[in-house]
Amino acid sequence: SGLDYTVTVTGMAGRGNVVAGVKAGAAVNSTGQGNKASTSTDNTVLFDGVQPTVTINQAAGQADPTNVSAVQFAVQFTEPVIGFGPEDVSLAGSSAGGTLSVSVTGSDASYTVTVTGMTTSGVVVASVPADGAADAVGNKNLASTSSDNSVEFLNKGIISFSQAVYTVSEEDITQSVTITVTRTGQTDGKVSIDWAVKDGT
Repeated sequence: SGLDYTVTVTGMAGRGNVVAGVKAGAAVNSTGQGNKASTSTDNTVLFDGVQPTVTINQAAGQADPTNVSAVQFAVQFTEPVIGFGPEDVSLAGSSAGGTLSVSVTGSDASYTVTVTGMTTSGVVVASVPADGAADAVGNKNLASTSSDNSVEFLNKGIISFSQAVYTVSEEDITQSVTITVTRTGQTDGKVSIDWAVKDGT
């Protein structure tokens, strides 16, 4: 009342600006004179009623299948969010054995999820459930969508020579050398070995 009033605007949906102004002649003073149209230094408020959406997919360069026990996924929100961390990533549907753990790096709208701890063959599947992160006005994210959010993990073991150096006398043409290649650790899946020989000392 009097000189001061509060205007409340409701009914907004989506995202956009709410701009308020006072029309000329909307009120009159004690002598019947109408007001002039309002002026403002800040009569605009950005309204955001849209929940962030998010995708999670294999990170660029992530091999699939892989025998490297650190699998990466790229997470992309439609706008900057806060509060996104390892606890906001689900590994439901993963079949790789071991104690799988999640770490998260990144900021704003882009993050990288790294999954480690796999010890036996299987698939690593990552997703982002709803409500784990929020935008600047508190809208919680929707559940993630994906085009490829799984990576097959194969624990193929380690291929190596059984010893570091092999020697043979070149003076005896009947001499030969047997070079043994070993596979240690897990033996998931087939492997092949490319090899070559060359002249040297």
